[in-house]
Order: sequence, then structure tokens, then C-alpha cells
Amino acid sequence: MNKKTIKLCCVILCCVLELPIIHSTWANTIPDIPFPRIDAGMHNAEIEQIRLDEKNNRVISIGFDKTIRIWQLPQLKLIRTIPLPSQQGYEGTPFGLAVSPDGKTIAVGGWTGWDWHEKASIYLFNTDSGQMIHRVSQLPALVGTLAYSADGRYLAVGLHSGEGLRVYDTQTWQVRWQDTEYGERVTFVDIAVDGRVATTAADGYVRLYQPDGKLYLRQEIGVSKQLGGIRFSPDGKRITFGIMDQPYAMVLAADGSQVLATHHIQNVEQKSLCCIAWSKDSQFLYLNGRYQGQNATPLYRYAQGGIAAVPQQMNVGKREFTNMLPLADGNILFATNTPSFGMVNSQGQLIQEWIAPILRFDQLKDFRLSADARQIQFTTKNNISKTMQVDLGQWLNVPTTSLSTALKQHQQFKLDIQNREQPKLNGQLLTIDKFEKYESHTISQDGKNLYFGSGWAVRAYNTQGQQQWSYASQTPVEQINSSQDGHWVVVALADGTLRWLDAKTGQERLGLYIHPKDFEWVAWRPDGVYASSLYGDQYMGWVINRGEEHTPRFVRAVQMERQLYQPDAIKTVFSQAKNQSFDARSLLKQLPPFVNIQQVRYQQGKVLLDVELSAEQKIDNLTAYVNGIPYTPTVQRKLSNAGQNVKTTVEISSDQKDLQIRLETMSAQGIGMTEQFVPNPMVQAQKKGRLFLITIGVNKFTQIPLGYKERVKDLKYAVNDANAFYKALSQKKSLYSDIIAVNINDDAQLRPNKATILQQLKQLEQATAQDTVVVYLASHGFNNKKGEYLFLTQDSSLTDIQNSLKGEAMTQNSLLTWQEILNPLWNVAGKRLLIIDSCHAQQVTQSTDPFSLLKRSAAANIAVLAAAKGDETSQELAQFGHGLFTFGLLYGLKDPETDQNHNQMIDLKEWFDRSNQIVQQHRMANLGEQTPQMIAAPSVRLIPISIAPGATK
Repeated sequence: MNKKTIKLCCVILCCVLELPIIHSTWANTIPDIPFPRIDAGMHNAEIEQIRLDEKNNRVISIGFDKTIRIWQLPQLKLIRTIPLPSQQGYEGTPFGLAVSPDGKTIAVGGWTGWDWHEKASIYLFNTDSGQMIHRVSQLPALVGTLAYSADGRYLAVGLHSGEGLRVYDTQTWQVRWQDTEYGERVTFVDIAVDGRVATTAADGYVRLYQPDGKLYLRQEIGVSKQLGGIRFSPDGKRITFGIMDQPYAMVLAADGSQVLATHHIQNVEQKSLCCIAWSKDSQFLYLNGRYQGQNATPLYRYAQGGIAAVPQQMNVGKREFTNMLPLADGNILFATNTPSFGMVNSQGQLIQEWIAPILRFDQLKDFRLSADARQIQFTTKNNISKTMQVDLGQWLNVPTTSLSTALKQHQQFKLDIQNREQPKLNGQLLTIDKFEKYESHTISQDGKNLYFGSGWAVRAYNTQGQQQWSYASQTPVEQINSSQDGHWVVVALADGTLRWLDAKTGQERLGLYIHPKDFEWVAWRPDGVYASSLYGDQYMGWVINRGEEHTPRFVRAVQMERQLYQPDAIKTVFSQAKNQSFDARSLLKQLPPFVNIQQVRYQQGKVLLDVELSAEQKIDNLTAYVNGIPYTPTVQRKLSNAGQNVKTTVEISSDQKDLQIRLETMSAQGIGMTEQFVPNPMVQAQKKGRLFLITIGVNKFTQIPLGYKERVKDLKYAVNDANAFYKALSQKKSLYSDIIAVNINDDAQLRPNKATILQQLKQLEQATAQDTVVVYLASHGFNNKKGEYLFLTQDSSLTDIQNSLKGEAMTQNSLLTWQEILNPLWNVAGKRLLIIDSCHAQQVTQSTDPFSLLKRSAAANIAVLAAAKGDETSQELAQFGHGLFTFGLLYGLKDPETDQNHNQMIDLKEWFDRSNQIVQQHRMANLGEQTPQMIAAPSVRLIPISIAPGATK
């Protein structure tokens, strides 16, 4: 790469992206190291381009998080996320996007392949499967802009570094024609309905070409060289382009023979009019650009085919647009750098907004650390304060005086940041890359180091301004702090994550993501082991490249939860030597199967999913979930064509219009999984489902010798609880087509020994997608040495209890493990609910926290109601002969106030909320708190449990 090319690339990226250059070493091969990524269902970095797939009513977007996302209109439901081949730094960042007219192919280019070959690539993906179908390689510069012809036969490619314009034949992928006479990068390219091509470029020229490539207009624009977007009107009669650094835009006749209008916004706060869009009928022209005012960002609409002298100004809020897309219904979809999407109507009124679920650290009032960096604290814009003990995964009430803010000033470091691109330290310019901008900084407590955060890097400097190390981040460093013990530098990035860096080397040791609404969280080491809240591990995972000819895989942490969920390992990040290293390649040794939906079809009232599965081991099972509920019955989960590579078709019949479908296959390596939103035009009426009910109550533990009864006491009310619960739910037949109920307790025909319980749980495999499965359990519960939750059955032995507490193997396996409860529920179809009234075993051990069970139930999407938190005691009501929690549940079923929404139905959330109120009203204050727990994903919180008392229908 010559010096001229390097210089041009730097200038180009500054103009287009305003990003610094973090120089890469040419590796020539695509890395196979898994990269951690946050994916909470939305881009987590600036959305660069959006395009419309009119045929399928879908929107395709690309973002600086190095993903393509496909959305279904009008709901803007995420259909699929496609990760791009990438690595740390710029590689994989997309700039240009085009969608073929038939909606079948997505073309993406940008900083794509450059770090590996000093040549760029264009990746082409099948929209239905998300798989890469072709790669156009050996491009001499970065790809800035792409456009398909109206018939899909040609793809126009605008290049950086003065390499000009190429037009490819999409059948042969040979260059049909090209123009290399450009002095700078191509800013934008568009193709008219009749095949004419238009470009703007950073050399200040507009160029127009005939379909055969003949240049018929090359006009310099005197206002500025920094030309913005250019668009033909949909009817092909007019063409408009904007300016990137001036509030100007021009409308020309499509043949370039006449200037029809010049639009100039005479407002000093309007800095550009770079972005262009036409309404579908060509009657309205929309313009927007960079705005630096304190008021709402303006969107300008010009009538009369874009030549009206005075625009309608629509103020759509404080947003910085990156792209906009007028839709056929008159609404306008826009993308922002927040990142977010917004939908406004033709009058500019905001209809809906989709905002990335990431913490905006640039809006935090405080960013504090404990002396050892184990605790963090932040205060959000709306004054919600959170303090977290990272290695224990606990939110704490810690005095702010025990945590320190970033040290910004020190006599050894005089930092001048008046010019963010040329910061000075002690009067000398800091060594940073060209166009790299200051974002944040802190000084070590001993005054020996300055830690400098920029748009895309963290750098450590000594008092002489010499760089000690650098760390390449994916997004701007919005906050930075260092621990008082001198071991840690903690940075808060614009993608909503925090990273713990070794203060001596700059190597990353730990990452953390916190959801801004429900505060679910996940913390991970570079080698993949992690800790999380109940649902936090669904939000992060790893991108794994598979060469340049294939779509990378994205594996969520929850898919490998059984192998990688290791909370104790997160503690070692802080307790062991800080120079430890974690090899991310270890993840590659245990990847779960790959599941991909190749195509969605509709036939004979059913939705058909053509699915492909692959793994290193044989795949023999597949389960479909519909809107969070297991759809596939147990007997249908076995694949008839088991193997390492399997193709099959899944049939779905549903009474719901919108289907969020998840497919899972289980293996020893983890859960192979994919999710996709599917609109359902084949809505089918569904019959009532059945209720499968198992109630289990154990009062007497017959294998516990009398001399140990003080430690493992018999219970008083577990049998009464089970009997009453069995009676209450088994009589609600009006809600269900049938009730299949089994009562297992000391006084029933079926006694609560382990073999009987497991046998009855096996019978739940009869359930189908329409059915509801409820398992109620009242007994002792406690944690073993490993922190795993165990239940006592009637025949549980004292030896097994003692061995479990010591961390030794059970001799008879007489205890009921959480796996033995959850696995049968995991394997059944329908709505699944586990109710536990078992926190009574503090005589056995002080550890009675069922978190291990709750965590696994969350991963399996099984709803759980538990009597209390792990450190609380479940109280009893002697006057009613019940445990307090069960009494609250029974009361809630017969109380008309439980039906809060007055729909004559009691759903799971209403039931739990009312039961919790009863517990709080009747609990004995002198016995401490009792806080019932509900663990249920949003998709199952509203499942109906019972007809409301007094219901008329």
C-alpha cells in the first residue's frame, strides 16, 4: 500500500464516517477468533443505511455493529440478523447497501476484506436464508456506495481513493463498464428506472451516464466539493443531490440539461442538506442533514415534484439522521446514529420509535469504581442509580463515598483538549491517529499514567507523553476510570458495554452488558465463560468467522449455558494475577449445532419452514417454539433422517397473525438455535387445550433416622398444600377441554418417592402446543456444595444429604435434582409452569437459594413461581393449615380482584401479583421478609390460568 493510498483512505473515512484510523497489520487471512458481541434485537452502533424491499414489504439495514438486519413492515419486526466477516477495528464495517428488485439478494460493501488483502470485497447474501451466495473480490479501494438497476441485471459500485465507478453484470459478475476518472471518492450512486446512472463525488462533480456507460454530464458544483446523496425521482424525470458541508440541495432535469430548483436553508444552525429521498409517487422531495441547533431536528418536504420554493418543515425531535426511507403508505422511516429507528407520518408526527436497548454512557452523571474495580456505579439521566458487585452479580446499596470518580486533573498531566483532534499533553501534541478525536480520560491514582479514550481506542501515556499501550475498541469510549489499586482501567463504550482492561498491558479481561430497562446483565471473560442474571445471557454471544465465502455464525451465550455458565470463574478475573490470559479459541472446541431457516413457505393453511442443520456430531432432534411456547410434541422431536447434516421441514398451524419462531436442537455441546419473525396469513382456529397437572406434597421423610429429625424435620402443611392446590386447579374445566391431574403425597394413592415422581413427570410428554402443564412441589429444598438446588422426596436418604453437603457423590441418588425436574418440562410442548413452595430446609444448610434452578428454567423458557428469595424463610399459616405462599395462590384463584384487566380470565402475572399481595398482608413481621418470585419470559406472563370468579362467559 503506497503512501498516497493511505492518505486518501484517511481523508475518505474522515469525510464519510468521521472516524479515526486504528491501523491494522495486514493478516492476509480471516481470523477464526470468536469476537464477543451484544445483540439485544437491534443495532447497537450507528445505523448507516436502510433500503426497502418493496416486493416483500421489508426493510434492510446496515450498521457500524457490522451486521445486516432484515425487518418486516409495518411493525418493523426483526426477521433476521446477518453478521459480516469481521475482526477488531474497522474490518467488517459496511458503508454501502443495495437490495435487488426481487428482494432476494442483499449486496454490502465497505471496509470489507481490506485488512486481509489490501483489496476490498462485496458480499452478496440470500435474503431468505441469510447465507452468503457470492463474493466480488479484488476491488482496488474501499466500497462506499452500491445501487441495483431496476431489472436487477446490474450493480453499480462507487469506490474510494479516486478509483471511480464500476458497473457489474450480476449474471456473470464481470465489469460491464467503468469510469476511473475521479479525483476523489464516489459519495453516492443511483440508477434510474431507465438504466441511467448518476454519481456524486468528493471531487465536487456530478456525473450522469447513459445505460451503456457513456458519460453525458460531468458538472462541477461550485458551492462545495463535498457532495452528498443523489437520487433520481421514481418516475425518472428529475434528479436531486445534496451538499455535505452546506445547507444546499439542487433539483435537475434527469438529462442534466436544466436546473429546476436550488434549495438553500438560510438557518445558521442547519449545517448541511446531504440526505435525499423521494416519495413513491415522485410528488414530494425530502431533505435533511446535519443540524447543530438546540431545537428539534428539521425534516424538509418540498412539494410540486420537489421544486416548490418553500418547504414544509417537520420537526421530529432531537435526532441525528443517518438515512430516511419514504414508504408507500406516506409514512417515513428514518435511521439515526443513536442508534434508533423512527416512523413519522406525512405531517412529521412521530408514530413510533425503536431505540437500541443499550445504556447511553454519554448521558451518565457519575461513573464510579471501588478500589479493586469489583464494584461499579452509574447514575442515569433520569436519576436511577445502580451499583453492581460484578463478580457476584448482585445489585448493592453501597455508599457513594466508598466509590471513586475518575481523576481528571493532576500536576503531572496538563491535558489540553480544546482541539479534540489535536490534544496536547504538557504542551506537546499526543501521538494519536489522524482524525482520531478525544472522548474521555482519567489519570491513575499514583499520577504515573494518563488513560485517554477516543472515538475508537484507549491509549495509555506516561508523564513524558510516551504511549505505553493501546486498545482498539469497536465504538467510542464515552467514560473511563481507573481503580485505586492500580490494576484496572474500566471503560464504558458507546455500544452499551463496559470493559475491564489490565492497567499494565491494556488487554481486555472482562466485559459487561446491562440492559437499560430491566437491568438484566451478563459478564464474560474473553475465553467465553460467563455469569449472568436470569435472562442476561440471551443478549450477548460470539461472532465466529467461517472464511470469506460464508456467513459468520453468531452463537448466543444461552446456547452454551450448560458448559460456559460459570459464575465462580468471573471471580477469578479479580482474584488471580492480572496478567492471566484467556484464549477465545477454546470456544471453537464445543460449538453447538448450526440451525438455519432456509425458506418460509405457505401451503394448505400451514406455515412451512425449510430448515438446514449441521454439526460435528449427529443431530437427531428439533423443537419449534411459537411466540415463546414449545410447539413440537415430544414424540415428534426425533428426526427420522438424523445425521451431521440434516434438511427438514417444520410445519406450523397457529391462530396468531404474528409468529416469533425459535428452532432448537439439543446436543452435548449446547443448544443449536435460530429465531425468526414470520407473518402468518394462514391463521387457523385452534381448539381448547388440556391441563396437565401434577401436585407433589411431602410431609414425612421416612429414611431420616429419628435422631436426625431435628435437622431434617418433617413438615406440617405440604400435604395440605398439595391437596388444596390439586382441588383448586383440577375443577377449572371450563378453561380447558380436559384436565389430566395427578396428586402425589403422603396420603394419596401415589406416594411421593423419587421413582413415582419421575414416572409421572414422564407422562407429561403427551402434551401438545395448545396444552398447559403445571407442576406443583411442596417439600424441603436446599443447595449442595456446588450450589445446585435439590429437593427431598419421601425416600431421600440421610447419607445422600450429607454427601451432597460435602460435595461428594450420592450413594443412592435418592434426592430429586433440579435437572430431573426441569428436563421433563423442557421436553414437553405447551405452556409450562413450575411452582415451588420448598424453602424450608435451613435446618439442613443455610444455603437455600434456588438460583441454579431458576437460571436453567429461564434458559428453557419455563415459568417458575417460588415461595421466597433464597435468603428468606417461607412462613406458614397455622390457622389455615397452609404454607403462606400456597395460601396466597389459592386465595388469588377465588378472588375477583385478581382479574385486574377485567377480561374474565386470570393470567399468570395477575395471579402472581395478587398472591404476592396476600403474602405481604399476612406474613409475620417478626419472622422476616418473604418475597415470592416469578421467573417468566414476557411471552408466557400472560398465559391464562383460570376463569375469573364470577365470570359470565
